[in-house]
Amino acid sequence: YEEAEKCYDKVIYMGKKGCVQYDILVDAYVSKGLTLRKIESANRDEKKGIKEGIDLLEEATNIDRMYVRALYNKACYYAWLYESEQQDSLREKALKAFNEAMKFSPLRCKELAEKDSDFNSIKKDEEFRRIISEATIYNTSV
Repeated sequence: YEEAEKCYDKVIYMGKKGCVQYDILVDAYVSKGLTLRKIESANRDEKKGIKEGIDLLEEATNIDRMYVRALYNKACYYAWLYESEQQDSLREKALKAFNEAMKFSPLRCKELAEKDSDFNSIKKDEEFRRIISEATIYNTSV
């Protein structure tokens, strides 16, 4: 994972210089954010990787606010932190990011979220269930 992180750093550096297409830059931010979680998890400090990953996922969504992979993983990370820290602001950020991801890819996000253990802390949350059910209603009428 450390080698992958170095590659993502190079892409991000080149992207900031305008030498990389924006979609490749966005994907590098997301991939590095996911990689940091793996690295820090192996070092027994997953929370550190999650927090650093959120910053990178924020960078990705600042460039492309509709990038579902970034939005979905940002929701996962905030929900994971909420389970750990029990701060309502983290729950709200998780729900907001999840809702945004669902706007752009409702069926896929719903399918993933129902199985994703990162969402365990909010799966029974009324707002989470509403977001899921609205996607179901929307998609059955199409």
